[in-house]
Amino acid sequence: MKIKSLKAYFVKTTSNKETVAVLLETAAGDFKASVPFGLSTGEKEAKQVPLKQAIENIEKYIAPSIIDKNFKSQKEFDNFLIKLDKTPNKARLGANAILPLSIAFLRAMAFENKKH
Repeated sequence: MKIKSLKAYFVKTTSNKETVAVLLETAAGDFKASVPFGLSTGEKEAKQVPLKQAIENIEKYIAPSIIDKNFKSQKEFDNFLIKLDKTPNKARLGANAILPLSIAFLRAMAFENKKH
């Protein structure tokens, strides 16, 4: 599946906290996803970055790397994002930047596969 465009923005959670959301566009349509606002800071957990930085990371680093690229599977897409981050705990790009992309891509793949 080829990604045509990607937009990142802030949304409010049910507890009125801001979090990261994305709008991923493919030939099949537009797919949104957001991530919950996490407070857990365990040593082994994927790291979040400040919200502004997460949005910037999506727009400056991730979007140019994935737009017009064709991904054959969820695993390929997720592995691409992990390699782009270059850290074992997603500390560079942020789990709060990577996770909504993964969810939006999953929704796009599910929609596309349901159509065939």
